[in-house]
Amino acid sequence: MDDAVLNSLPIAGASVECVETYTAFRQLKNDWNPLLMQSYRPTPFLTWEWVSTWWDHFGADSRLFVLVVRNSNGQTIGIAPLRIALRRQWGIFPIRRIEFLGYQGSKVCADHLDFLTQVPYRDVITNFLLEEIMRRREDWDALELADLAEESLIPELLSQMCSDCHIKRMSGARQQCPYIELPDHWSSLLESLKKNHRSNVKRKREKLFKNFRVSFERDCLPQIVIPRMQILEGLHGSARNRKGEMGNFRLKEYSDFHRAVAKQMANAGFLYLAQLNCDEIPVAALYGFHLGGRLFGYQTGFSSSWAPHGVGAVLQAMVLEDAIEHLHAIEYDFLRGNEEYKYTWTSRERQTNTELVWGKSVRGRLAEGKFIALRHLSLVRSKIRGLRTLFSSAAKFNVSS
Repeated sequence: MDDAVLNSLPIAGASVECVETYTAFRQLKNDWNPLLMQSYRPTPFLTWEWVSTWWDHFGADSRLFVLVVRNSNGQTIGIAPLRIALRRQWGIFPIRRIEFLGYQGSKVCADHLDFLTQVPYRDVITNFLLEEIMRRREDWDALELADLAEESLIPELLSQMCSDCHIKRMSGARQQCPYIELPDHWSSLLESLKKNHRSNVKRKREKLFKNFRVSFERDCLPQIVIPRMQILEGLHGSARNRKGEMGNFRLKEYSDFHRAVAKQMANAGFLYLAQLNCDEIPVAALYGFHLGGRLFGYQTGFSSSWAPHGVGAVLQAMVLEDAIEHLHAIEYDFLRGNEEYKYTWTSRERQTNTELVWGKSVRGRLAEGKFIALRHLSLVRSKIRGLRTLFSSAAKFNVSS
């Protein structure tokens, strides 16, 4: 970065370090969350608890590439939580690819990723970190920053940087993340809903309370996390089985990770585990995180035998009421997925982004070629599906005529 720009800001004399060893990575623990809480919109997937636990469970196939910016006083003012993973193109050619910690290598999803930066200087610090990545181009062949937060400055700054350096860059897949801006009172949220949905929420809840002894529990003490997570896993599997699916918790690596990270989140005060009981039987549960004034809903589950009573919908309503009346949260984030039930509560959504950059090396060109080939193949398949739907509709019309 231009020295004149740096010297005109409170980050004059800033330096950047690349943390590549596990020991040095663990030494960042005390600086990590305080910096995250100074960032634009803190999310659970950028907490020390999530990132460090993820690395312990899924980092074996890669090496750390965490960039840390410190000012002249040694204060940490920027972190790029990255790694370099070895990916094989066409199953043959090894490609060194920069990715976020928490992305790929598992079925664990992470949304709203970004660099950790102090808000007043996030453009300068983000640019500083991106320049360091470019300066180290000999270390990598491709860069894929997926699940980027919608408000991240990375796409804009990276676009200009790649243009200046004549490096290929493209945008990739997006994910929809619906969210609700929460009012001060539960009654206000109810009144904002469409009449049919509002009536359904009230009716299902009243009927459940009339016919059963209903209790809502939210207790995130570390010592009861594992039993509560086991209940959630069972209810999640029951709900998925109802759809003919298995659910991710059947995978040991997925279950082990979430039990471990839930305990870490509970110790940090970020965990949210809610449970709905009918006649003292757990019938629905929600697993999420609460930080930065926001509640993030990560996984839900309900008993398929209790589904006719609408226990999943009742629990969701009670969680939102709890978020407003007791947590005083300003927002509920449903996270990725455009499931229909989410849009009965809100019409708002954010979209995550993916930034792809390829180096000028032969391996970088191979990675670029594979991406473009797969994108073209996806477009062709989409057109074929569209034509099949068109022909099918036409055939049905001819038959009915």
